[in-house]
Amino acid sequence: MPRYLNRLGSYVLTWAALQRADCITPEVLRQGFAYADSQLRSQHLTPADYYVLELVLGKGSVSDETITLDDLERLKVREFNEVMPILEKLVQLDLLRRLPTEGAAEFGPSPLLLNEKPSGKTD
Repeated sequence: MPRYLNRLGSYVLTWAALQRADCITPEVLRQGFAYADSQLRSQHLTPADYYVLELVLGKGSVSDETITLDDLERLKVREFNEVMPILEKLVQLDLLRRLPTEGAAEFGPSPLLLNEKPSGKTD
């Protein structure tokens, strides 16, 4: 979790510098969070990456136990294992995180993202 806090702080400070803010006010902090979210979502993602991200954000988490046949069909895969490379890529990009579980691999949204569905667009 410290990694996320450090990265989020970096985005907020970058935003504040871009805005030439004299101090970090609650409004600058809020805008910095939105800036972090937009920067993370604007990374080079494929349509399948966006679908998986939207799926996880919509469900709150995804695992091989919770993904549906419909979800797999939309991704044009047959098994959860075929989605794993996308999930791992999204973890590496700090868009998702692997949740601590004893059983199946489970993925949830990164704490760096706002609680909104991705639009696939950048500002």
